[in-house]
Amino acid sequence: MHILTLPGLYNSGPEHWQTRWEQQHPQVQRVMQDNWDQPQLTQWLATLSQRVSLCQQDVIFVAHSLGCILLMHWLRAGCPGLNASLQIRGVLLVAPPDAERRGFPAPDFAPVPQIPLQVPGKVVISRDDPWCDAKKAMQWAEKWQLPVWDVGNCGHINSESGLGNWDAGWQIVQEWLDFRLTDAKTPISAPNSDVTKV
Repeated sequence: MHILTLPGLYNSGPEHWQTRWEQQHPQVQRVMQDNWDQPQLTQWLATLSQRVSLCQQDVIFVAHSLGCILLMHWLRAGCPGLNASLQIRGVLLVAPPDAERRGFPAPDFAPVPQIPLQVPGKVVISRDDPWCDAKKAMQWAEKWQLPVWDVGNCGHINSESGLGNWDAGWQIVQEWLDFRLTDAKTPISAPNSDVTKV
């Protein structure tokens, strides 16, 4: 099983739970972007697609912040690079930011895709997330047809949130690792997608 972490803007630092998971679990690997400070959607999509093309086993995606929006664009584009014989076992979308907000530092990630997903997943939100209003994040989750885990007041659910290893988050991933899907399908690309396929 491949578990790919998708950090957001500025990457995830050494105390971030994504980094800790990568250190603790050898099957967890980061999708490394060339430019973390000035993200371009086309470039980030190309990098993600190229990394996915190397996968020889089913995949779980663990996205944080802008990584969530990147993953949604990739799913809407039809999962480029994913071998047709492989399955997506789960998508964990933690603290998706409001990429549609005025002044957002990665404007070409807007608008946020609002498509129903056909894979197991969960959206994790914080009520005092400075990057996205909780109500909007819940609206997205409804469009994506994914359940919401409201962690209360936890900031941007990052290293500043004091989560340490965030064992509760890892438990979700562990459940997907333990569960054997028999007939799951990868998401179907949305019709008339305006995202450049890579």
